Amino acid sequence: MNRKTIKDIVGSNLCTGCGACTTVCCKSCISIEKTNIGRLYAKINDNLCIKCGQCFRVCPNFNEKLPYNQSDLFLGTVIDTYIGKSLNKVVYNNSQSGGLVTEILWFLFETQKIDAAIVCKMDVGKITKASAYVVEKKEQLLDFQGSCYIPVDVLSILNTISIYKSVAIVGTGCHIDGLISLQTNGFYVNIKYKIGLICDKVLSSTICDVLLYDKKGLKLDKKIFFRKKNIMVNGKFYSYKDAPIVIQYENGTQTVVPAIQRHIMKDFLTSPRCYLCHNKLNLLADLVCGDPWGMKGADLQYGESLVMVRSDVGKRIIQEMQEMQKINIRYSSIEDVIRGQAITRKERQTKDVLYIYRKKGWNIPVYMQRLLSLKSQTQDVKLKRIIRNYLLLERHSSFYIIRVLQLKLLVYLLKQKCVLFIKLICKLK
Repeated sequence: MNRKTIKDIVGSNLCTGCGACTTVCCKSCISIEKTNIGRLYAKINDNLCIKCGQCFRVCPNFNEKLPYNQSDLFLGTVIDTYIGKSLNKVVYNNSQSGGLVTEILWFLFETQKIDAAIVCKMDVGKITKASAYVVEKKEQLLDFQGSCYIPVDVLSILNTISIYKSVAIVGTGCHIDGLISLQTNGFYVNIKYKIGLICDKVLSSTICDVLLYDKKGLKLDKKIFFRKKNIMVNGKFYSYKDAPIVIQYENGTQTVVPAIQRHIMKDFLTSPRCYLCHNKLNLLADLVCGDPWGMKGADLQYGESLVMVRSDVGKRIIQEMQEMQKINIRYSSIEDVIRGQAITRKERQTKDVLYIYRKKGWNIPVYMQRLLSLKSQTQDVKLKRIIRNYLLLERHSSFYIIRVLQLKLLVYLLKQKCVLFIKLICKLK
């Protein structure tokens, strides 16, 4: 009997490339591939597939066992919210913000609550990419600090963790959803701790090539840091708030790229599925960490982290870490989180994109059905254009995509310089 497969999900632009389906395929015929624009998707080898439907069953998009409250798909259960940082100077100074994700994992290793952790990092190489790894010692964590900002099929690595008794995982909302979907089907129950990341859209991996203007750099091994705080470059100090992109080459040189260039590319390199996502705040994790943008009293000079406690497991971790003086945190309000993370805007955007999906005849996640009756009153024309342009651009070659986006970026930056020049002339008059 032929059952639905992951193809039905990929065809509706619902696949997040989380990797959950690859771990359960009895024929090992599913792989996570990358389109020319750098979007991840699951691909089935039709010659091997037996249509058992297992991949479809574990996909979080259509798993009705996923513990979502359909009347609250944007905020979820929140026990406490804090702002703070790690008290480990090495961890904090090496962190992208407040170092809390690394400190939490460090604590779990130190107290023998886990014997492994699943984390990701930007790889070193001529081709820039991000990969998931399993680490077994707390000291290894220092090499994995900093967010990737591009797609990673984190869950594909789960096939290697059966030897461990207790595992922690760090992931975005789609990764945590995928894991819980697997666990509701009886897989990977040895993952005991879920550390979520706040995620406001992941850029397709072509962003790495778009930012590499130096042709010589293409031939060198390199690593990209999408945010590197508190550094001095050419006499200019970059604080946490203004942290730039830094590309470090094997020959010891580095290129500093203003963060604005990454933000400009969001309109061109964000997939339709990311726009549809309701799970910016990682609703099903135990603890959720992210940047405290818009939060009252946050240290934007040297960096702090926002942490949201979502489960009793997460609450115990934070309490024990405070007792052991591992972290310096203070209470914040959920209203600050909603405002700072622009959740109202995110809700409106998701409803708009849901409407676009329905108009195109694409499937939508089973837990988002209720939102169909709550669609936004005013449809966002810009979103329609962004999604259409993304899908059109994706059909072209990688070389074409990179050159077009570099040109768009150059034009935008030139316009900005012209505006600043005109303002300067007006002031002089």
